[in-house]
Amino acid sequence: MTLFTSSLVFLAFFGVATAVSPINLENCVSGSYFVENFIKYECYQEDNVKGYKIIGCQPSNDLTGTTLIQWETFDEKWFKYHCVIDGLNAQYSVKELGCSHNGQVYRHNQEWTSQDGSTAYACQFGKVVKKGCLVGTLLVPLYSVRYVDGEAFYCSQGTEVKSFGNLKGCTTQEGDIIPFEGRAKNGNMLESCAFSFNRDGTVEFKWTQVGCIYSKEVITVNAIQKIGDDYVHCVLNGTNGYISKLMTRDEVEKWLTATKQQWSNIVSGNEGRGTTIKREVPTMAPETTTTTSTTTTTTPVPTTTTTTTTMAPTTTTTTTPMTPTTSPTTTTIPPTTTTSTTTTTTTPAPKTTVKTPVKKCVDLAEDCEKMRIYCHSNQKNAEFLKDAIEKSSVTQKDKSRMLEFIENML
Repeated sequence: MTLFTSSLVFLAFFGVATAVSPINLENCVSGSYFVENFIKYECYQEDNVKGYKIIGCQPSNDLTGTTLIQWETFDEKWFKYHCVIDGLNAQYSVKELGCSHNGQVYRHNQEWTSQDGSTAYACQFGKVVKKGCLVGTLLVPLYSVRYVDGEAFYCSQGTEVKSFGNLKGCTTQEGDIIPFEGRAKNGNMLESCAFSFNRDGTVEFKWTQVGCIYSKEVITVNAIQKIGDDYVHCVLNGTNGYISKLMTRDEVEKWLTATKQQWSNIVSGNEGRGTTIKREVPTMAPETTTTTSTTTTTTPVPTTTTTTTTMAPTTTTTTTPMTPTTSPTTTTIPPTTTTSTTTTTTTPAPKTTVKTPVKKCVDLAEDCEKMRIYCHSNQKNAEFLKDAIEKSSVTQKDKSRMLEFIENML
């Protein structure tokens, strides 16, 4: 049996080197996996042919950790991993994610202040992001309001922090002042103190409804909550804001189906204390079809692969795998690179696994408590959306508009 090999090339961020991967087919058991030079392979045997094929790239350089498939990238610490599989060749690269700003180079997660001392920046996965504005020594996070000596300041994507002057917050019907981003009850509504900028640059406060109040419970807008034996929906009532609407179980079923949600999205109240989340497991009729998040998928990685965090290698590697051909005699390795005419399939191993559905915060109350997640919190949801938008590839102008929209909705 003759084995053709080709060279292993390191396209490192810091230099170039070459090496040959010493893989012994005699030790290759069909259905098993191994990692060599950051490339993951699967052994196979079909009739009289014994060989191995590329599964993906392995940043950990062993069978633990994340496996990258074709064209997949993976960010860890201040490195970006990239895997390209082209037929019989696999290219694995590692790039340090630094940032260049005003002639200075910064590493991932490194923070610094602008020369005029007004803006705080950070390097995030190779991109310069604005952390916030500085008022003296106080940091005002981006798209947030902070008070300095009783004066409210707002940090936008622009270069200047905006002062609200004598405007301290929102005024209630009783004449009380609620700070910006604070909340207050107004009859059967829960409202958040927000603001808007006029064309002339002046600012005015505005109340934004964020929930409905039913009995002692606060229901987030558009959400359904079970209170006692009742299902209460905080639903939009034309232009008159959101109101509490009682629903039957059948109506809840139809709403969940229409919105592609599950019963796990329905939470139970706790006499206004808001400390308990209980999942209801209803008895479903056989003819009723509901949407679930459990799916069965075929994955190219073995079932022994886990997603543990590993240390980043310091080199970028381009690997060409060894492609075997059949012969009843001996195995030899030629000293030069040879192109094999044998066609080796690169389809994933025929292994199926059930992908665990993504659990939502409301699915497991114990997990929520352990991770200290406040479920159904608009503020937490807004922070998650802001973080996702910041890491997105949309234009800065669109990003700013989306972030300001989220801020004003709170």
